[in-house]
Amino acid sequence: MYAPTFNVFVTGFGPFPSGDGGQFSKNASHEVTKLLPSKLSARSSSNPGNADINIINPTSGEGAYVKTEYKFIREYCEKLHMENDDAIDLFLHVGMAYGWDFVSVERCAYKEVMTSSWAKNWKTRTGYYTTPDDSGKTVKDLGPCPWDDLPIGLSPCLDIDATIDGARLALQTKHAFGKQKETVPIVIKQHEEAGTYCCGFIYYESMAQRIKKGKKPNVLFCHVPGETDQLTLERARDAIVAVIASAANQLMQNGW
Repeated sequence: MYAPTFNVFVTGFGPFPSGDGGQFSKNASHEVTKLLPSKLSARSSSNPGNADINIINPTSGEGAYVKTEYKFIREYCEKLHMENDDAIDLFLHVGMAYGWDFVSVERCAYKEVMTSSWAKNWKTRTGYYTTPDDSGKTVKDLGPCPWDDLPIGLSPCLDIDATIDGARLALQTKHAFGKQKETVPIVIKQHEEAGTYCCGFIYYESMAQRIKKGKKPNVLFCHVPGETDQLTLERARDAIVAVIASAANQLMQNGW
């Protein structure tokens, strides 16, 4: 008897400005996607569920990453959800957060008109996504916002806390019985929002495209640490695999 199949689409970002005149020429999110397996077999150490999980990972190729440009991201998300209307069961976007030593699962993202006192440089901001992207543009250069009829904040159709609990358990089990280089797995925890730059932008755009089509926003966003040494990348990869398996099994338990 064949196991059912669950399809997960993963993306990672490319280079982006460091904010001090420099450039992050290597984005850890792209490097992590390069290490992801193409399949998580059912009832395995990485996937305790009853369905095989296919990981569709087209941005992992050299130079195939999602560009950190607002225009590119908006067009990419529109095409992504047009071409994969019902073929994909979960969309997972991955970005990097320099200075973090954990993997986050983000609770929500905000529309470009959002302002908040917790955003960096909030006193001079006129909204989110106004930090220049890799092409020197901001969301203001894209013209009118296409999401006037949608809420300022969007969240996915998954229970973030349950996703994290399942991922932590899977990661701890794997480390307890596996041959990991580190005895303690990387920390996975929730984070309140995906941010005011391209990470938050792709999360909102991706969920908005789903809602626009009358679909559930089966979308997640994770941040991985910014370091690109092999050990950090492998630990982040293991965490992303655990999040994928946990989220997939949650969606299947809820009727898929």
